[in-house]
Amino acid sequence: MTTLTMFKRSSAAVLLLALGTNFVAINGAQAYEFRRAGDRVYNYRQNKDDNYIPEGTKIPVRSEDQEIEKILLGKNESLNFKVVVTQKVYDNTNDVAIPVGTIIEGSFKPAEEDDKDGTQFIAKNIVFQNGDQKKIKASSNVITSTETVDGGSNTDDILKGTLIGSTAALILAAITGDGAIATEEVLLGAGLGALGGLLLGGGSKELLSVDPNEDLDLFLDSNFFSD
Repeated sequence: MTTLTMFKRSSAAVLLLALGTNFVAINGAQAYEFRRAGDRVYNYRQNKDDNYIPEGTKIPVRSEDQEIEKILLGKNESLNFKVVVTQKVYDNTNDVAIPVGTIIEGSFKPAEEDDKDGTQFIAKNIVFQNGDQKKIKASSNVITSTETVDGGSNTDDILKGTLIGSTAALILAAITGDGAIATEEVLLGAGLGALGGLLLGGGSKELLSVDPNEDLDLFLDSNFFSD
Protein backbone atom coordinates (compact mmCIF):
# COMPACT_ATOMS: atom_id res chain seq x y z
CA MET A 1 0.00 0.00 0.00
CA THR A 2 2.82 2.33 0.84
CA THR A 3 4.52 1.65 -2.50
CA LEU A 4 1.35 2.37 -4.46
CA THR A 5 0.75 5.63 -2.57
CA MET A 6 4.31 6.75 -3.25
CA PHE A 7 3.84 5.99 -6.95
CA LYS A 8 0.66 8.06 -7.09
CA ARG A 9 2.24 11.00 -5.36
CA SER A 10 5.32 10.81 -7.54
CA SER A 11 3.24 10.68 -10.70
CA ALA A 12 1.10 13.61 -9.58
CA ALA A 13 4.17 15.65 -8.70
CA VAL A 14 5.70 15.03 -12.11
CA LEU A 15 2.49 16.05 -13.84
CA LEU A 16 2.11 19.22 -11.77
CA LEU A 17 5.67 20.24 -12.53
CA ALA A 18 5.20 19.53 -16.22
CA LEU A 19 1.90 21.35 -16.53
CA GLY A 20 2.81 24.33 -14.31
CA THR A 21 0.04 26.44 -12.83
CA ASN A 22 -2.54 25.45 -15.46
CA PHE A 23 -2.91 21.91 -14.23
CA VAL A 24 -5.69 19.38 -14.38
CA ALA A 25 -6.22 17.14 -11.39
CA ILE A 26 -5.92 13.46 -12.35
CA ASN A 27 -5.44 10.42 -10.19
CA GLY A 28 -2.51 8.04 -10.15
CA ALA A 29 -4.12 5.48 -12.44
CA GLN A 30 -4.77 8.16 -15.04
CA ALA A 31 -1.22 9.36 -14.70
CA TYR A 32 0.05 5.83 -15.34
CA GLU A 33 -2.11 5.48 -18.45
CA PHE A 34 -1.03 8.93 -19.61
CA ARG A 35 2.61 7.94 -19.36
CA ARG A 36 1.98 4.61 -21.11
CA ALA A 37 0.23 6.41 -23.95
CA GLY A 38 3.25 8.67 -24.31
CA ASP A 39 5.51 5.64 -24.41
CA ARG A 40 3.41 4.07 -27.14
CA VAL A 41 3.72 7.17 -29.32
CA TYR A 42 7.45 7.25 -28.77
CA ASN A 43 7.87 3.57 -29.54
CA TYR A 44 5.75 3.90 -32.68
CA ARG A 45 7.99 6.66 -33.97
CA GLN A 46 11.08 4.66 -33.17
CA ASN A 47 9.77 1.51 -34.82
CA LYS A 48 8.73 3.42 -37.91
CA ASP A 49 12.39 4.27 -38.49
CA ASP A 50 13.90 1.05 -37.19
CA ASN A 51 14.36 -0.92 -40.39
CA TYR A 52 15.36 1.20 -43.35
CA ILE A 53 18.17 1.65 -45.82
CA PRO A 54 19.46 5.22 -45.71
CA GLU A 55 19.22 7.61 -48.64
CA GLY A 56 22.39 7.52 -50.74
CA THR A 57 23.09 3.82 -50.15
CA LYS A 58 24.57 2.03 -53.16
CA ILE A 59 22.75 -1.00 -54.59
CA PRO A 60 25.07 -3.01 -56.88
CA VAL A 61 23.19 -4.40 -59.88
CA ARG A 62 23.62 -5.90 -63.34
CA SER A 63 21.31 -6.75 -66.22
CA GLU A 64 18.70 -9.37 -65.34
CA ASP A 65 19.35 -10.93 -68.75
CA GLN A 66 22.99 -12.02 -68.63
CA GLU A 67 23.15 -12.26 -72.43
CA ILE A 68 22.82 -8.48 -72.72
CA GLU A 69 26.31 -7.00 -72.75
CA LYS A 70 25.49 -3.59 -74.17
CA ILE A 71 22.52 -1.26 -74.59
CA LEU A 72 22.31 1.27 -77.42
CA LEU A 73 19.89 4.15 -77.16
CA GLY A 74 19.10 7.20 -79.22
CA LYS A 75 19.34 10.54 -77.49
CA ASN A 76 16.07 11.46 -75.76
CA GLU A 77 15.00 7.81 -75.84
CA SER A 78 13.28 5.96 -72.97
CA LEU A 79 13.42 2.20 -72.49
CA ASN A 80 12.01 -0.14 -69.83
CA PHE A 81 14.59 -2.43 -68.28
CA LYS A 82 15.18 -4.82 -65.37
CA VAL A 83 18.29 -5.29 -63.26
CA VAL A 84 19.19 -7.82 -60.58
CA VAL A 85 20.92 -7.11 -57.27
CA THR A 86 24.40 -8.66 -57.09
CA GLN A 87 25.35 -7.96 -53.45
CA LYS A 88 23.40 -8.02 -50.20
CA VAL A 89 22.20 -4.62 -49.05
CA TYR A 90 21.90 -4.10 -45.28
CA ASP A 91 19.59 -1.79 -43.36
CA ASN A 92 20.49 0.39 -40.39
CA THR A 93 20.05 -2.54 -37.98
CA ASN A 94 22.54 -4.63 -40.00
CA ASP A 95 19.84 -6.98 -41.29
CA VAL A 96 19.77 -7.98 -44.95
CA ALA A 97 17.04 -5.81 -46.46
CA ILE A 98 17.67 -6.53 -50.14
CA PRO A 99 19.01 -10.03 -50.87
CA VAL A 100 21.12 -11.04 -53.86
CA GLY A 101 18.87 -11.94 -56.78
CA THR A 102 16.21 -9.33 -56.05
CA ILE A 103 14.83 -7.78 -59.24
CA ILE A 104 14.51 -4.03 -59.69
CA GLU A 105 12.30 -2.69 -62.47
CA GLY A 106 12.72 0.72 -64.01
CA SER A 107 13.50 2.55 -67.21
CA PHE A 108 16.16 4.58 -68.95
CA LYS A 109 15.28 8.25 -69.16
CA PRO A 110 17.02 11.11 -71.00
CA ALA A 111 19.40 13.05 -68.75
CA GLU A 112 22.25 15.51 -68.99
CA GLU A 113 25.60 15.83 -67.28
CA ASP A 114 27.98 18.74 -67.87
CA ASP A 115 25.82 19.84 -70.82
CA LYS A 116 26.23 16.43 -72.46
CA ASP A 117 23.24 14.35 -73.51
CA GLY A 118 22.99 11.08 -71.67
CA THR A 119 20.70 8.53 -70.11
CA GLN A 120 19.93 7.50 -66.55
CA PHE A 121 18.30 4.38 -65.17
CA ILE A 122 15.43 5.28 -62.83
CA ALA A 123 14.23 2.49 -60.53
CA LYS A 124 10.50 2.19 -59.83
CA ASN A 125 9.71 -1.19 -58.29
CA ILE A 126 11.62 -3.78 -56.33
CA VAL A 127 10.50 -7.42 -56.65
CA PHE A 128 11.63 -9.82 -53.95
CA GLN A 129 12.11 -13.52 -54.58
CA ASN A 130 8.96 -14.37 -52.62
CA GLY A 131 6.93 -12.24 -55.03
CA ASP A 132 6.50 -9.22 -52.76
CA GLN A 133 6.82 -5.86 -54.50
CA LYS A 134 7.52 -2.37 -53.21
CA LYS A 135 8.05 1.05 -54.67
CA ILE A 136 11.62 2.28 -54.61
CA LYS A 137 13.22 5.61 -55.44
CA ALA A 138 16.72 5.05 -56.77
CA SER A 139 18.75 6.02 -59.81
CA SER A 140 22.05 5.35 -61.53
CA ASN A 141 24.65 7.91 -62.41
CA VAL A 142 24.08 9.71 -65.71
CA ILE A 143 25.69 7.75 -68.54
CA THR A 144 27.11 9.78 -71.43
CA SER A 145 29.25 7.15 -73.20
CA THR A 146 28.63 6.99 -76.94
CA GLU A 147 29.28 4.75 -79.90
CA THR A 148 29.53 6.16 -83.42
CA VAL A 149 27.95 4.23 -86.28
CA ASP A 150 28.42 4.94 -89.97
CA GLY A 151 27.85 3.29 -93.32
CA GLY A 152 30.85 1.03 -92.86
CA SER A 153 29.77 -0.33 -89.48
CA ASN A 154 29.35 -4.10 -89.25
CA THR A 155 25.82 -4.63 -87.98
CA ASP A 156 26.58 -8.19 -86.86
CA ASP A 157 29.28 -6.89 -84.54
CA ILE A 158 27.04 -4.11 -83.29
CA LEU A 159 24.06 -6.36 -82.62
CA LYS A 160 25.87 -9.21 -80.87
CA GLY A 161 24.80 -9.22 -77.21
CA THR A 162 23.21 -5.79 -77.65
CA LEU A 163 19.80 -4.52 -76.61
CA ILE A 164 18.76 -1.73 -78.97
CA GLY A 165 16.13 0.88 -78.30
CA SER A 166 13.64 1.63 -81.05
CA THR A 167 15.17 4.99 -81.94
CA ALA A 168 18.67 3.51 -81.96
CA ALA A 169 17.50 0.67 -84.22
CA LEU A 170 16.02 3.16 -86.64
CA ILE A 171 19.30 5.08 -86.70
CA LEU A 172 21.28 1.91 -87.37
CA ALA A 173 18.94 0.90 -90.19
CA ALA A 174 19.18 4.32 -91.82
CA ILE A 175 22.95 4.63 -91.51
CA THR A 176 24.01 1.06 -92.35
CA GLY A 177 21.26 0.31 -94.87
CA ASP A 178 20.36 -2.87 -92.97
CA GLY A 179 16.56 -2.70 -93.05
CA ALA A 180 16.26 -5.92 -91.04
CA ILE A 181 17.22 -3.98 -87.91
CA ALA A 182 14.21 -1.68 -88.13
CA THR A 183 11.27 -4.04 -87.89
CA GLU A 184 7.71 -2.76 -88.10
CA GLU A 185 7.47 -2.91 -84.32
CA VAL A 186 10.61 -0.83 -83.92
CA LEU A 187 9.46 1.74 -86.46
CA LEU A 188 6.16 2.17 -84.64
CA GLY A 189 7.97 2.48 -81.33
CA ALA A 190 10.36 5.12 -82.62
CA GLY A 191 7.64 7.26 -84.18
CA LEU A 192 7.54 9.32 -87.34
CA GLY A 193 9.31 12.24 -85.69
CA ALA A 194 12.44 10.17 -85.21
CA LEU A 195 12.20 8.88 -88.78
CA GLY A 196 12.02 12.39 -90.20
CA GLY A 197 15.08 13.44 -88.25
CA LEU A 198 17.06 10.51 -89.61
CA LEU A 199 16.16 11.19 -93.20
CA LEU A 200 17.66 14.65 -92.78
CA GLY A 201 20.74 13.32 -90.99
CA GLY A 202 24.27 12.75 -92.17
CA GLY A 203 26.35 9.65 -92.80
CA SER A 204 27.16 8.89 -89.16
CA LYS A 205 25.42 9.10 -85.83
CA GLU A 206 26.31 8.83 -82.18
CA LEU A 207 24.33 6.45 -80.02
CA LEU A 208 24.37 6.33 -76.25
CA SER A 209 26.14 3.17 -75.14
CA VAL A 210 25.44 1.55 -71.77
CA ASP A 211 27.29 -1.33 -70.14
CA PRO A 212 24.48 -2.92 -68.07
CA ASN A 213 26.93 -4.83 -65.93
CA GLU A 214 29.08 -1.83 -64.98
CA ASP A 215 27.10 1.41 -65.40
CA LEU A 216 23.83 0.78 -63.59
CA ASP A 217 24.65 0.57 -59.88
CA LEU A 218 21.83 2.39 -58.10
CA PHE A 219 21.83 4.97 -55.32
CA LEU A 220 18.78 5.48 -53.14
CA ASP A 221 17.12 8.87 -53.64
CA SER A 222 15.21 8.48 -50.36
CA ASN A 223 15.16 6.15 -47.36
CA PHE A 224 13.86 2.68 -48.25
CA PHE A 225 11.79 1.12 -45.47
CA SER A 226 12.17 -2.64 -45.51
CA ASP A 227 9.18 -3.37 -43.21
